[in-house]
Amino acid sequence: MRELAKVLRRSRRRYPIAWSSWLRSALLRSCSMAFVWFAFTGWQLSALRYGVPIVVGVAALSLWMLPPRPRQSVYWRVIVLVPILFWYSLVGGFDVAQRAFRPSMPIRPDFIQVRLRSPKGAAAIVLAYVVTLLPGTLVATVRVRSFELHVIDTEMANVAMLRRVEALLRWALEAKRKR
Repeated sequence: MRELAKVLRRSRRRYPIAWSSWLRSALLRSCSMAFVWFAFTGWQLSALRYGVPIVVGVAALSLWMLPPRPRQSVYWRVIVLVPILFWYSLVGGFDVAQRAFRPSMPIRPDFIQVRLRSPKGAAAIVLAYVVTLLPGTLVATVRVRSFELHVIDTEMANVAMLRRVEALLRWALEAKRKR
């Protein structure tokens, strides 16, 4: 228990946030992990003997590895982004299927280099996954500030679609700072 207190104190120095955030995060993580534990054990109360220490330990480990940070209001933006990405995925799948079954549809595959405007690090990787949902595109190579895209048709507006998705992703992941 002392070790946990030391870890919490050390993490609190790095991320100065209120103890209420720590408590809320600990409760949320513990409840989530308890739910998973009960689901794995078939909802048997006899599993509590082993489950309680495991849930507490895993929750403490998660708090140590990923301490709570100041809240950012991006969750609702990501929720708004999901149906848009679903639509792009649906349109992309339909377009590729249509090109595969209709020989009259043009297929002019090529690789194009696209320089990224904004995302860095993990956001660039998320963008790479999202761009793969676009009609007729596949990210072949991820570089520091650019992508190499494999496109099914060079005449399509691939770069314009990528810029649109890049702007949507930037909007969804940016938090408004009021301080």
